[in-house]
Amino acid sequence: MKPNKNTAFESRAIISSPIGAVEVLQIGEAITGIRIISSLPSSARASKITPLLRIVTTQLKEYFSGTRFDFEFPIELRGTDFQKKVWRATQKIPHAELRSYSEIAKKIRRPKAVRAVGQALGKNPVLLVVPCHRVIGSQGKLTGFAAGIGNKEWLLDFEGAPLSQSSTS
Repeated sequence: MKPNKNTAFESRAIISSPIGAVEVLQIGEAITGIRIISSLPSSARASKITPLLRIVTTQLKEYFSGTRFDFEFPIELRGTDFQKKVWRATQKIPHAELRSYSEIAKKIRRPKAVRAVGQALGKNPVLLVVPCHRVIGSQGKLTGFAAGIGNKEWLLDFEGAPLSQSSTS
């Protein structure tokens, strides 16, 4: 993401985690991106670690140590209205619980939009905070994850989410 005239600034932090490097992007006073990266992009530049980035990196480290289940920092979801609905619904999935793409589609009152839900989750800009790894196929199978199926499986195992569990709550 490049700053533009509508953004106050962009800062980034990178932390190591059991599933690889995690890049956190901040624009203005909110986090706009959290993603797993295989290596530092060549376009990355050193950035000032802001107070918000310190909070986020602390909370991510707590999550990966198993002492934090929810995140408490401002995020700004950037996407279409449909994507934002999907991401907000996904954000409400409790730690260690699973939902199917179909359940998310029903939750946002678009029961036939199962594939569109999957596409929206594939563009999730803030992994872990919008826990798209907790969304599985209707038959209980692991399907797509931007950071790779192996990482999805690791995260679900780490959280203690049984793959046979899917609730319509």
